Amino acid sequence: MADAKKAFDEGDAVFVDVRSAESFNNERVKGALNIGIGDIDANLSKLPKDKKIVVYCSCGAEHSSLAWVAKANQKGINNAYALIGGTAAWMDAGYPAEKQKPAQ
Repeated sequence: MADAKKAFDEGDAVFVDVRSAESFNNERVKGALNIGIGDIDANLSKLPKDKKIVVYCSCGAEHSSLAWVAKANQKGINNAYALIGGTAAWMDAGYPAEKQKPAQ
């Protein structure tokens, strides 16, 4: 988690949220992209080769994140890493996030 935060602060990472659009719209790492595992091919141009790609989901075991990283590796993307603890750990740490404002 500390490595991911350091990369975020230094601008050396792109964060990819693999959750549903609804979950992504509710809360996410600030500046994250929403790219599901089935959408990797269509979004290859958005994924940098010169920065870390930090992938996260909302499950504590990181199943979705790890599957995304594995598929990205098959596509020749070798700079992707799963964020341990996912969304909850990032939010609980008070790191930069964007949240949907409640309806008024």
